[in-house]
Amino acid sequence: MVVPDVSGAVGPGGLGRAQPRSIPCVTIPSDDITFREHVNRLASRDPGGSPEALETRLRKLFPRAVVRVRELSSEPEVWYVYREGAWRPSSGPWWTAPLVPHLILGQDGWVHHANQAALSLLGIDDAKAHHYTDFLPPGASEDATHLFDMVGMGHVLAATLLLRPLGGDLIACDVRAEPVADGFGAWLRLAAEVDVGPQPDPIALPELATLPEDDSVFHGYATRQLAAMADPSPDSLGLRLRRLFPHALVTQEAPDRWVADRDGGTRHADATSWWTDPALPRVRYDDRGLILEANTAASDLLGQELAGHHWQEFVTPGSQDQVQPVIDLLRDAGEVVSRFRLPLADGHLVEIDTYTHGVGDDYETTMRVSDPD
Repeated sequence: MVVPDVSGAVGPGGLGRAQPRSIPCVTIPSDDITFREHVNRLASRDPGGSPEALETRLRKLFPRAVVRVRELSSEPEVWYVYREGAWRPSSGPWWTAPLVPHLILGQDGWVHHANQAALSLLGIDDAKAHHYTDFLPPGASEDATHLFDMVGMGHVLAATLLLRPLGGDLIACDVRAEPVADGFGAWLRLAAEVDVGPQPDPIALPELATLPEDDSVFHGYATRQLAAMADPSPDSLGLRLRRLFPHALVTQEAPDRWVADRDGGTRHADATSWWTDPALPRVRYDDRGLILEANTAASDLLGQELAGHHWQEFVTPGSQDQVQPVIDLLRDAGEVVSRFRLPLADGHLVEIDTYTHGVGDDYETTMRVSDPD
């Protein structure tokens, strides 16, 4: 891999205009394709950069990274980029040891499973409520996304990285990540003798307004997602919200104020108290999503008998893990009108208006297919 260098060349006419020349970059360990491609990407984006600048950027995620300039006799300048600060022998397959923190992530980066050791290390209780970016240092999302994509292409990531347990200080972890049958596997262990540097300042979150203003579930869900993000941006928050609210759009209204719009700016007129129509689909369920009763209209809408099944079985693929957080928000709200996307009996995905209220210890949701006109 080479890095263009703009120093020292003389332009036409003797004006001294710098011309690019190539500086070879050697990455160590040499068999880490993921790290090599990451260095290549960063260096190519800053062709006039210095080795110090490259080292600083790498250390956002790789705390041991070192970039050294070597000038050998009669040889061109070379940058040696050490992932671990120096050459190190292989430590063996540490990730196969019992009780090593271990996570399974989906193709979209959401955590599907974490063993107890991983839960404790990352400071979380419910693994499925988190995206891998929840555990990144501030400012590292772009680089981490590139590394995640490299693993998605079939490469193995084996490195010491900086992570931020939820609500805690930065820690250095040895990480191994690779494709597995259910998505991506990641194994972690605390790294020894790593200076993580100064702890970052607390994240300053913007004020978040949500639309429609009367959808307390959307407001609560958006607020929770924002609070969990290590490196928030309107686009990344929007991606999270669209797991449940497919048209959600987040815009920056001011430097410290964002607006999350559930329907992406589209508003549909609502009849007052439309949910009072007795012919509409209705479902009663408990606080774990178990459907206790459903009228015929609800079974016809979703294509099967519903009683005895869980709501998680009837939401769009990839959003099953978000059902329980929404039920928790319903419990706090007591009564709410919202809109979700569900697959109907014939497989079509449609927008569903919902009205939910508490019935004793349970919940009752009335539904109607949204009118796009």
